[in-house]
Amino acid sequence: MSSQIVDTPASVHTGLVVLDGIGLGVSDVARLADGAARPVPGTDAMKRVTTSWDAARQIAATGRVYGRSTGVGANRNEPVPTEAAAEHGLRLLRSHAGAIGEELPARQVRAMLAVRANQLLAGGAGLRPTVVTALCEALESGAYPVVHEFGSVGTGDIAALAQAGLALAGEHPWKGAGPEPQPLDNNDALAFISSNALTLGQAALALHELRGLLEATQVVGALSLLAVDGSHEAYAAPVHAARPHRGSSEVARRMRELIGADERPTPPLGRIQDPYGFRCLPQIHGPAHDAADALEAVLAVEINAAAENPFISPEDMAAYHHGASTRPSSPSPSTTSGWPSPRWRGCRRPGCPPSTSPPTPACAPSSPTTSPPPPA
Repeated sequence: MSSQIVDTPASVHTGLVVLDGIGLGVSDVARLADGAARPVPGTDAMKRVTTSWDAARQIAATGRVYGRSTGVGANRNEPVPTEAAAEHGLRLLRSHAGAIGEELPARQVRAMLAVRANQLLAGGAGLRPTVVTALCEALESGAYPVVHEFGSVGTGDIAALAQAGLALAGEHPWKGAGPEPQPLDNNDALAFISSNALTLGQAALALHELRGLLEATQVVGALSLLAVDGSHEAYAAPVHAARPHRGSSEVARRMRELIGADERPTPPLGRIQDPYGFRCLPQIHGPAHDAADALEAVLAVEINAAAENPFISPEDMAAYHHGASTRPSSPSPSTTSGWPSPRWRGCRRPGCPPSTSPPTPACAPSSPTTSPPPPA
């Protein structure tokens, strides 16, 4: 495990991060996870949470809403009696809080809390607003629930979030002084655990570290080139304008900036081209930047998404049952200009070319060869 993903010493708050369910970024998640910033729920976002909570209770009181007025899974057709509403929520959390293995590092758990608080502020969960307040209090104080590393197989980080939910309800331990226990009931339990907040928080931390490593590799590459008095030709602007992949072009631009090169550098005297490692640095490092951009595009949507099932729509006074909480979607080719082109992997049917040959029209893929999503 990367040294930056495990616990780091707590920092003094040096600023604010406004959680509004709209604009939380990867660097914001990292700052909150490190204790370097204090979370503040946005005023309009808290109004959305309150409106969604009021609507969810009305909808569940007058109709069938999965996990609120009914059971879950195989019990989805079983009604929940009004007098059993409070216990129904706690039973749901207790039955799903089965994570095992090592305790997760504080930094990862805090990232999960930050992502979940922000997702709830998007306004589609329909749970009580004090849960958001409690999550923000925990992030500010540095307290975090004990969460174990293994247990979620299915539609989200259910086991980890169930442990966090029980901690909020006062039935599971905190590291540090946790917030006042929350009276979670049938309108809160499923709404809280219907998320990929842990995976998204871990991905945000990994991406934040990756960005630092990518920048460091550029500095190392520039210093290495200067040390051997290398040529600037490989980073010339016309070279990359002729093959305009975004990542490679940006690496070349940054290299010119670091080594003080012109956009159209003069070739060196006395030799023809540098070793391959120097010449191909933009083409090798550029796709790494493209991959990081693609991941950030997905995270920018997911950490600000109201993806809970069911989705509460106060405008329609409806609860929409769906599968959007299952997994983050893969970025489309339009997400980033650096997304790779379709690549042929061959076919075993008679008459089709080997994997090293161009495809025939009948076999050519029409989209990038990414894995298809799982069936709903």
